[in-house]
Amino acid sequence: MNSLECDPGYWKSRHADAVERNATLQGELNEAQAEIRHLRDERFGKKSEKQYGSGVGSSNRMAIMLFFIFATLVLWLINLRIWLSVYFESCAQAGSKAPDDVAELSCKALMRLSAPHNDEP
Repeated sequence: MNSLECDPGYWKSRHADAVERNATLQGELNEAQAEIRHLRDERFGKKSEKQYGSGVGSSNRMAIMLFFIFATLVLWLINLRIWLSVYFESCAQAGSKAPDDVAELSCKALMRLSAPHNDEP
């Protein structure tokens, strides 16, 4: 008889190697399919489902924060354009830093709104 046919240890080790290789390939296939799904969703998904870069979460938080600020200003009947002008002027005066007291900005915006109009835009 041939020695290969009679040695069960050899075939068991070949089977174990094949099972291990199959598991490795299955894992690589799953990773590749996940990457394809991610790229497909990123490129062809709905606009609301697309993610652009690492700042997506902070952009969403900033949009929510601005919505609440604007809604509050509208509720208080404060002119958004004037309030934003005062805010950006305060940021510029503080060296591109946000002002500490936002309530003070609202008072400045109200004072500017009630002040008599002059030639400045």
